[in-house]
Amino acid sequence: MIPVQTGRTESGKTSVNSISAYLAGKCAFEIDAIRTHPWVLGAAADTVDDEAIGTWACQGIAWGEEYYGRVFAAARSAPGLPAATAAAFAWLSESISAEAGWLSKLAAGYPVAPGAHELWPDFTGYGAWMLVTARKGPAEALTALYACEDSCHRAFTVIRDARPLADAGALAHDAAVRDHRRAGELGLGPPSARWARWPVLPGFFPVLASVPPALAIAATAALA
Repeated sequence: MIPVQTGRTESGKTSVNSISAYLAGKCAFEIDAIRTHPWVLGAAADTVDDEAIGTWACQGIAWGEEYYGRVFAAARSAPGLPAATAAAFAWLSESISAEAGWLSKLAAGYPVAPGAHELWPDFTGYGAWMLVTARKGPAEALTALYACEDSCHRAFTVIRDARPLADAGALAHDAAVRDHRRAGELGLGPPSARWARWPVLPGFFPVLASVPPALAIAATAALA
């Protein structure tokens, strides 16, 4: 897990706690929309159909290549990154290739909707906002990436809390295969917690939870 310390800075300066609370307060509507989105609730209930899974994977690949990578690079180039944030970027760098490989397997292994390989307007709009924001300066780039990673963490929290991670069969299958591919591709393992199991595995989630605070630390430092 990435070591993160929070607390107030010198009098009159922004703290990690205050910037996180401010963003959460300003984005309360969006956060609620993420947690109650039909996709997230469907993933939690294991009711997302195969075409939706494959199409989502295609969109994730296209969005990552077109926008996320450039925003990530802009945020990582911010000068004087604190140690916790540098650790967060190191973990994200390692995870990007793994996630891209996972999405590619999903896109190849599931049916997709027509036009799924071309980025849809919602993804284009979100990506364009992130990119424009990130180009304004280090604090903006770090904050945009913070919003992205915090959204992922909140969505995966809903999925994790609803899924039967104590299912001994699922965990035994993952340990034996040592592969983050979905059981839907492998044709192995129990039907529960199949395609969405990878993001909520015990080794993945604790570090993901550490990333947003680590990015907030760097954004706070850039605003000081």
